[in-house]
Amino acid sequence: MTLKWIKLEDTFPAGWDYNLCDHGGCYTGIPDSGTMIPLYDTTSGFLKINLNPRYVQATAVARFYVWDTKHPEQGMETLFEITSSEVTAITESISAKAFSFYPNPAQNFIEITSHSKDNGHVEIISLTGAKVLETYIHPLSRINLDLIPLQRGIYFIKFEDKSGKALTQKLIVK
Repeated sequence: MTLKWIKLEDTFPAGWDYNLCDHGGCYTGIPDSGTMIPLYDTTSGFLKINLNPRYVQATAVARFYVWDTKHPEQGMETLFEITSSEVTAITESISAKAFSFYPNPAQNFIEITSHSKDNGHVEIISLTGAKVLETYIHPLSRINLDLIPLQRGIYFIKFEDKSGKALTQKLIVK
């Protein structure tokens, strides 16, 4: 399946720094349209907005129409509504290349690989924000994390290095 998308609305203020990523790449700002790389049974399409409001307080909307190229009439709208209120701190993120894990979706375990030269802290977080699993990983190493205690569903996996920079990704447990 190949997904396409078109921007329907973008009300982000001029002072915000932002870009859009989809299953295929990241763009400067938010372009008018895009095509994701083909999806297979083990992959999911996505749209993601990276945002730095730069102390500009505002509420903005980005709205998209996403469809399968074979069935454009069966698409759906996706809405991002973002509010930037008083900014007290900005957390830096680590590169997505610093840590990786597979498989995703997962059943009984995931293998986590550290490509970082620093020790790492790993947390599995539920959709309610509760920390459900936690471990540490040594630099340039691999570990298996047992997922059997977790119920099926969507979680987030958070990697943090010793400087406090973090990376969070979605994890699906089947």
